[in-house]
Amino acid sequence: ARLDIKMAKRVPVDARCAAALKLFNSLSEAQQNGVLGQLIRLDESEREALEEEIDDLEPLLWGLRVVLQDALKARLTAEQLNRILQSQDLETPTLELLVRFFEEFGAEIPCDGGDMLPKRAIKEYDAFDWRLEVELGRRSTADVVEPSYMLRLGLKPDEQRHLQCDFATLKHVESELALALNELRSTHAQRFARYL
Repeated sequence: ARLDIKMAKRVPVDARCAAALKLFNSLSEAQQNGVLGQLIRLDESEREALEEEIDDLEPLLWGLRVVLQDALKARLTAEQLNRILQSQDLETPTLELLVRFFEEFGAEIPCDGGDMLPKRAIKEYDAFDWRLEVELGRRSTADVVEPSYMLRLGLKPDEQRHLQCDFATLKHVESELALALNELRSTHAQRFARYL
């Protein structure tokens, strides 16, 4: 039991991965085989067919890939992965299928997931514009000021997303971007950038 706890720490299954495993467990055997096939090869026609049948295909593929890659990084055997996945209440055929797939094809799963995602799923940043709109007053309420921020995010090729938010939401976006910039300037990120 102590060994299982140590192994589980080496392959932590977070909430998103657990949700992916639960969804995978609910699929038919044919759908499960199709999903696992998408982890090691990209077939556009198969993927489109799966997207019609499965609503959350992207999070499902992401969660399965993370679990299997973590198991590979921890150098787990198929039997050790089996014991860890038993805690996820998977049905026996599903559990056996995942473990068999890990044993036979685990090393073929792309590390960054780049080969797994079709090009159409990856949006590239192009431009960002913003506009502040403030209604200074009305006859009924002369002293109410409610600023509204309109954001336009340009994506390649020729796609635009329009967003609207209030001041509090914009401050939250600002703080998240500041955290990302601080991480980019950190010693850890700079050390990592040397290897790129």
